[in-house]
Amino acid sequence: MTQAREQSHRGPGRPLDPGAHQRILSAAQQLLGERGPAGWSVAEAAALAGVGKATIYRHWPDKESLVLQALEQMLLQEVPVPDTGSLREDLAAVYGAELALATSREGAALIRYLVHESTRDERFAALFRASLQASRDAADVMVDRAVSRGELAPDVDRDLLWELLPGRLMLLLVTDQPVPAPSEAAAIVARVLEGFLPRG
Repeated sequence: MTQAREQSHRGPGRPLDPGAHQRILSAAQQLLGERGPAGWSVAEAAALAGVGKATIYRHWPDKESLVLQALEQMLLQEVPVPDTGSLREDLAAVYGAELALATSREGAALIRYLVHESTRDERFAALFRASLQASRDAADVMVDRAVSRGELAPDVDRDLLWELLPGRLMLLLVTDQPVPAPSEAAAIVARVLEGFLPRG
């Protein structure tokens, strides 16, 4: 829709708000973090963003589309990769953050929602794959550093190493089993790495 056409929908004397789109996304992200995907309405998002419901529906056809883009912005934002000088500590920092999200009621709900929606909607499946790839890319950076420091052999099974930690966490979440506390991250990472570190 062109600006002129949208202006005609808004009526005379009501200029287009260029910041509305991001305010709505930020409001949706706040509500997702506080209440999960099902715990809020479009009207609440509109009120939090300081716009009318009609403005939201000019940007997104339904709540599901708004949730999808809000999740996309949250999950695909660039996050610095830890560089502690130790693969164990790097992985513990990342896994601890993942456990912190997964052990919160809202975070667990978000992950389960994304997994569920991925089974029925290709848009969510594509987002899920992209978020997993971003995680894999970060893991590759940490493994490259570890190989250059001599912590890992150059032919280390990267796929298996990467899959073990997030794979176990995802399994626990989707089967509604207890998730380890963030304080356990370092010990879990240490046990996993035992099978990958060179024997000497």
